[in-house]
Amino acid sequence: MTSKIDFYREVLADDPNSRVFFPLAKMLAEQGETEEAVDVLRASIAFHPGHQEARFLLVELCSRLGRDEEAATAFEGLSSLLSNYPSVWTLWASKATGLSRDSALALRFLALALAGREVSWLEVLEKGLGSTSAAPAPAQTRDKADAEEATPQPGDDFSLRGAGEVMALTQHLDAPGKRTPPQPECVQAASASVKTRTMAELLASHGDYASALEIYGELCRLASTSQDRAILETRMAELKALMESGSAAPKPQAAAPAKAKVKLVSMLEALANRLDARATA
Repeated sequence: MTSKIDFYREVLADDPNSRVFFPLAKMLAEQGETEEAVDVLRASIAFHPGHQEARFLLVELCSRLGRDEEAATAFEGLSSLLSNYPSVWTLWASKATGLSRDSALALRFLALALAGREVSWLEVLEKGLGSTSAAPAPAQTRDKADAEEATPQPGDDFSLRGAGEVMALTQHLDAPGKRTPPQPECVQAASASVKTRTMAELLASHGDYASALEIYGELCRLASTSQDRAILETRMAELKALMESGSAAPKPQAAAPAKAKVKLVSMLEALANRLDARATA
């Protein structure tokens, strides 16, 4: 590159009007010879006032050197050029490669301002929030999202004990031809049956003894026979002993406990929603 720089210097010295001034200035700037690059640009732009990129480069290099006044002087002829074509900024916002959404939004805002549109950031935010608040997600989309969250994915690196039972139960409830019109007196029982012993055991197996005890307590109140109530009370006593001793439930895997709990809660909520819908249909 040094030999090319020397060659361009000789050409420019012989012909000050030569257009090699611009590549010479760029190479000098890349080599750290910023001062000389500025001198070359300032001298040659007088011969080539229409070379816009050279004028931009002069502004940039003067700013790097901390010559703010010289940069402002060099920019005087460019400001009107940039402000007269707002569509350029709009296209830049939509077409520029690698531009972040925040940067693109700023360019679009600038384009509106240059076009004479009086727009404030406050107005933009208010309209955006208003649009978001006025457009609730369709029920079908929410149901689909809930189902996807509740369904274990093949790529998940953890497992939930009892998850198969819960998902089998939800599929059974959704199967066509298996629903019967609920009797009014059965609605309360059906809603209460959402909290099943399977759910309680799932929660207990993941160490959530308090939630498991709450479900078992409700099942005790709804127990139809003293034998069932005795079995439930025995299991509650076992869980209370485990909770008081601080014993942790055995973990199926050592991976992602927080994610496992989220998945468990999603499946239980999906089951609850289906049972509630069935009870009130």
